[in-house]
Amino acid sequence: MVTLKEVAEEAGLSVSTVSRILNNRGYISEKARDSVDQAMKKLNYQPNEVARSLSKQTSNMVALIVPHIRHPYFAVLISELEEAIRKKGYQILLFNTKTEEDTLEKYLTICQQNRVSGVILCSAQVGEDVLQRLNAPIITIERYSEMSACSITCDNYNGGRMAAQHLYRCGCRNVLMISGNSEQRMPADLRRNGFMDACMDHGMTCRDIQISEAAMDNVGNSQYLKELAEGLTSGQMRFDGLFVSGDVMAAEFIQYASSLGIRIPEDVQVVGFDDTFVSELTTPAITTIHQPLHEMAESAAEMLVRAVKEKETPSSVVLPVSLIRRGSTSWERQ
Repeated sequence: MVTLKEVAEEAGLSVSTVSRILNNRGYISEKARDSVDQAMKKLNYQPNEVARSLSKQTSNMVALIVPHIRHPYFAVLISELEEAIRKKGYQILLFNTKTEEDTLEKYLTICQQNRVSGVILCSAQVGEDVLQRLNAPIITIERYSEMSACSITCDNYNGGRMAAQHLYRCGCRNVLMISGNSEQRMPADLRRNGFMDACMDHGMTCRDIQISEAAMDNVGNSQYLKELAEGLTSGQMRFDGLFVSGDVMAAEFIQYASSLGIRIPEDVQVVGFDDTFVSELTTPAITTIHQPLHEMAESAAEMLVRAVKEKETPSSVVLPVSLIRRGSTSWERQ
């Protein structure tokens, strides 16, 4: 069995330095951390995580809780978070909650058994009572929780305003918005508020169709969007601009609209939200509000380390968004 001393000799470092790196104690240079990583891989050294967690009362594991792992937004966010957390010397335990209470209870037990150092929460379906039982620092991403003073969000309200202002400048006057509906102060609610406020400022006619927050997070609202497109062709629905609080649903609408002969953007202009890879897969590509997922992941990792190591309660962070213009809207008019 490979020993810690052998890893230290291979890396050209002292045993105490290697121990500090493995236990995330004190400042360690990236060069030293890389040397240890390479030595561990070469010698096939596996730290005894159980023993380490028992001695420290916590492990180097971080629980990441998301509602739908197959959703493009969360797929990108998970990738960014995994890299950011790994650079800080932690590993991720990934939990896909969906809306199943029994599954969530099992995940909670796993978190407790593994003595997770912290929790990064991206799911709106996890209740406050559940969070109380985790007994670990909680960082939320695009979710507002009374259990956590540490949150990372993008400027959802201003993103909604940007979408409305862009549609107005592109000539739209009768617009429709599809957004989430929840009793909490969730991202889709803020996007809707910003969009509606900007519509009022510009004197635009605006209707808002609200669906459940869970449906906004999920993939596959095909029948609903098909009926919306059919209503447009039959004359039952009339709008020249559409803002969808998520790129996946925007892409699905464009697919159905195009199949029915509705021209994008000549007949209807469409703006999405997220700017994941999905926004570039449609014809035309989707004009959307860009969320800085890389920066959000980096901020979450930094917050978590401060909360775990320094016992700080970092303040919340709101990151700016930006409009990405593509083919689903026309040129802005001066």
